[in-house]
Amino acid sequence: MQWALRLKRIQEFALAISQLALQEVGIFLQVQFDDFCRDAQERLSTVRLAMIKLDEHDAALVEAVVSAFRKALESAHSPSAVVKRIVAITVRRRNLGRAAAIRRHPFKGICEASGLPLDVRDKALDELEPEKGYDGKVRWVCHKGNNSGLRSCGGC
Repeated sequence: MQWALRLKRIQEFALAISQLALQEVGIFLQVQFDDFCRDAQERLSTVRLAMIKLDEHDAALVEAVVSAFRKALESAHSPSAVVKRIVAITVRRRNLGRAAAIRRHPFKGICEASGLPLDVRDKALDELEPEKGYDGKVRWVCHKGNNSGLRSCGGC
């Protein structure tokens, strides 16, 4: 009987220690996660995305469109559907020159960022002049070189 009582106490003690350890690990992980989030927020606040340069006329056009866009969303019955339709229209317009750019600059089997061989499945057309879109200079790179994925030529 005495051995059974001691065994039960040892099991209770071990359970209490494991629960305490889990609490400590949980607190440690929560602190680590909070620090990570704070560091990420600080990094994001210091990083500025490169904005496409616009002249005054085009900047005014963008302001007018954004204002109309906001008003339309406020009065829309289905704002998500409106946004999807507008995105489809703008992407279609943006991609008008893509086929011509591909004809003008055919894929040669290399990643132009690294110079290494590149599989056809891993190619991505990169715009070197964002203000001009596909009408400007373009190059063929791997997805990693284009900041659009994980697949790489091995050099990017």
